[in-house]
Amino acid sequence: MARWLPWGGAWISNQVDGALDQVEPSVVCDTSENLDQFPIDNLYVGGRLLLVDRVLRRTALQRHRSNLAEVVRTNHIQVIHSHFAQTGWQNARFARRVGVSHVVSCYGEDMTKVPIQSRRWRRRYAETFESIDAMLCEGPFMGETVERLGCPPEKILVHPLGIDLGRIPFRPRRPPADGPVRILMAAAFREKKGLPYAMHALGLLARDGVPVEATLVGDMRRGDDPSVKRAIIAALEEFGIGDRVTLTGVLPHTRLMELAYEHDIFLSPSVTAASGDAEGGAPVSVIEMAASGMPVIATTHCDIPFVLAAPNRELLVGERDPEGLADALRRLLELDWEPLVAANRTQIEEQHDTRRQALELAAVYRGLLD
Repeated sequence: MARWLPWGGAWISNQVDGALDQVEPSVVCDTSENLDQFPIDNLYVGGRLLLVDRVLRRTALQRHRSNLAEVVRTNHIQVIHSHFAQTGWQNARFARRVGVSHVVSCYGEDMTKVPIQSRRWRRRYAETFESIDAMLCEGPFMGETVERLGCPPEKILVHPLGIDLGRIPFRPRRPPADGPVRILMAAAFREKKGLPYAMHALGLLARDGVPVEATLVGDMRRGDDPSVKRAIIAALEEFGIGDRVTLTGVLPHTRLMELAYEHDIFLSPSVTAASGDAEGGAPVSVIEMAASGMPVIATTHCDIPFVLAAPNRELLVGERDPEGLADALRRLLELDWEPLVAANRTQIEEQHDTRRQALELAAVYRGLLD
């Protein structure tokens, strides 16, 4: 990948860490950062990939191939696992030439935005689907998306992302008996995260006299559209709730999880962006916050319904619907949260425990080698 690992990269670190007892992963990247948060062995800095999440620059393509070949040769690699479909295409010819099994994982814009905007990538994906051994998808929605793009259904495997439940204790939240309800949001300032709709929903609650305080963790990333941040600020000003919403900027994952236990509800109103960009699966933050014992108010976007238990799914609303979000928050405050958060935790333990997912992923690898 370009960097090991940017802010918000816990979702991929979990995959590597969880697999250590089952496989010997090697990671190749251009640069490294945040190694204090995401320590890793077998990290090769200065090239590209066994685990990559960005399209290779043309000038780096030859370097990528030579570096990948060196890692495969010296580490006796048996399976190449490409992350994001563009990288899968870039690695497909090499994997076929050296006779190494090849698995691709897709995550979001690679299967929503990219093929909508580029006929060239649609052709490349067709080549990739023919060549690879398996395409891993976070949930059934993403699996259906990949199949519509032409991937043979027998190559599509639903493999939910794993999280380290050992680091996320279950502390069931309860509706606050007195004082404001505390709402947490955590996302990059991108259109698909739907944050302006969240601000609008909070404004509606405040207008109706619901005591609410909120924290928003995140900010723009390099190259992001500044209009999203402007829309967030504009909504705060429109409803006069700037003093009720704390914008922290980007925080380490450890600090985010500390904040989680200081809040009552997680709000994550994802949408499909005008560009086609979408979550694909579901935000890992939704899985982590639900696992911690926090009820989640979110949208029916992509695979978000797949990662939450039935009682919580009943509170999901359509995209771009701030009134619906506000109503869902009101309804939640009137419910008994105990069965809802307990059901979420049980489902996540069964479906997203990184140790269990590592065993399943290792089984996929072994199945390709039999």
